[in-house]
Amino acid sequence: MDLLFTWAHALMDAPAAEHFLAVVGREDLPWPAGPSPATRKTKLRFKERCKLAWKNLYQIDQFCQAAPRSLGARHGSAPAWLHYRVIKFSAAETERVRANARQHCGVLGAAQFHAAAALLELHQLHQRLGCPSPSYVLPVPIGLRPKGTIEPLFSNQLTMLMIQFLPEHLDSLASAVASLRAQTVEAIRNGLCESSRLLTDLFRFLPLPVYMAILKRGLRGEICSLFYGNTAEVSPLLTRFMGAPIEDFVHVAAVTPSPGLGVIFYFFRGEMRLTVLRLATVLTDAEADEFAASLRARLLNP
Repeated sequence: MDLLFTWAHALMDAPAAEHFLAVVGREDLPWPAGPSPATRKTKLRFKERCKLAWKNLYQIDQFCQAAPRSLGARHGSAPAWLHYRVIKFSAAETERVRANARQHCGVLGAAQFHAAAALLELHQLHQRLGCPSPSYVLPVPIGLRPKGTIEPLFSNQLTMLMIQFLPEHLDSLASAVASLRAQTVEAIRNGLCESSRLLTDLFRFLPLPVYMAILKRGLRGEICSLFYGNTAEVSPLLTRFMGAPIEDFVHVAAVTPSPGLGVIFYFFRGEMRLTVLRLATVLTDAEADEFAASLRARLLNP
């Protein structure tokens, strides 16, 4: 049995959903005991919450000084289909990628290494296709689940840390990592993670199209330059499902018309996997293949 794992983060995050799937598919695993942990609450007054949430909108406005531009619907006559390809790394290749991550980003920097490599190859893709962008905006998911919990919560459990890369940040892996780290530290120092969560809370009762329109307006119609996900190791509990042994596991997700391209990093039984998603209206098979191959090569040889 192969598990094809789709995403809906409005319901639960990936680790919680993997645990949920394991419990549903196996009779020998008990349901978590005790009450589920509550969602994160804030004690700030409404005026203070609005002031902090405004920081997130202000950051997006600053991004517009060098507004990102996605590739767009370059193949308008193609079917509006979502395609994905899974790149698998052997155990030896996986260890090589991990060693590269430790060398360039430290012991805990695997996600930074993956994100930097993906943005470098996105920049190269834009250059090859003759569609240069003044900048690239990458939303990095930040988990909000209480540390150590596994119970799936049917609520939004993450927020987004927004990072903007200028072309000069993407000359090399070292410069991309340096920019990513500096902006992450600055965002944490300025409370932008909490600001993003509060913005979501304030608008959570709006219809999704209205909320998305607010975000798109700030980035002049763009959502992000690349859909990015990094879910780490797939739950070791996923060994059997409905009596059948699980042979393989694949992460997929939807990507919006802008940017029309996404990557998801994960590990299944110790071996690295990379899913590249693309809309047929944005990239052809050959273009997507070249992007995926270049990213694979970059991870192995930074």
